[in-house]
Amino acid sequence: VYCVRDSQGKAMAEPNDEMVREYERLGWKHAGLTRGYDALMNRWNYVKDLREFSNAGELLASYAKNTRRNVKIARNSGVEVRRLNRSELNVFHDICELSSERQHFANRSLDYFERVYDAFGDKAEFMVAEVHLDRYLQSWEEKLAKFSKDVERLERSLEHTKYPDDVRKKLDTAQKNVESARRRIEDANERIARDGEVVPVAVGLFMWHERELVYFSSGSDDRYAKFYAPTALQHEMMSRCLERGVTRYNFYGISGVFDDPEDDGRGVLEFKQGFNGYVEELPGEFTLPVSKLRYGVSDLAHKLLRH
Repeated sequence: VYCVRDSQGKAMAEPNDEMVREYERLGWKHAGLTRGYDALMNRWNYVKDLREFSNAGELLASYAKNTRRNVKIARNSGVEVRRLNRSELNVFHDICELSSERQHFANRSLDYFERVYDAFGDKAEFMVAEVHLDRYLQSWEEKLAKFSKDVERLERSLEHTKYPDDVRKKLDTAQKNVESARRRIEDANERIARDGEVVPVAVGLFMWHERELVYFSSGSDDRYAKFYAPTALQHEMMSRCLERGVTRYNFYGISGVFDDPEDDGRGVLEFKQGFNGYVEELPGEFTLPVSKLRYGVSDLAHKLLRH
């Protein structure tokens, strides 16, 4: 690690410039302290230290307020997480394709994901978060019945209450709840008719190591954004880390740009910041020129292309 930073990018310790200078003294050429996603390898990783948590409840409490809320919304909306088997990797590929089209990056091929599955075995888990729309529909039908009873009760109480203004306020809230529930039920029925009762909406590839779990790649269906399945997926995998005794969760790459709300990586950064981790800035790329002539020509060509 070159420099440890807080979630907002502020340095928490002095950068390790001596490491960079030592490589350079040994003849390595440093590509520089870059930002963005153009480098060969990550320069910036977002990490969550799990050592202080003993269970999923404590873990959830450590998140930012909106992220805690989104985990609970996903849970109450019928979102469940499970592992994909090899024959289902087309689901993983297709959902990643949705994100690649939306965010303008190249998706990996299905063959690549199959080779990862075969090569890494249980150390690579292809996970999916699915929305069980049948359960979602049932929960809103039950809420509608409750809200409707609230309306009936409040309407009756208006006839003999000494505080009509207070009752009217409660009645107005109850009526709004009824309308909201009806909209949710209508939306659920439309989604079931279009997509079926169980819909895969977010996927992630997670790589297990004895020291950490790495969130390697992912995708999501933007039509189901309000179900917060990607948030549920992250919480589920960190909870599994606690069960296995793995104390470090690596959210993997961010752009390293913290001061530009228009940066292409802003959405990824803010999503990961919601889990209240920290940033590890790595030194980046070093090249050892084994042929000085060829390296010089290559370096000159790159400089000319940049200009």
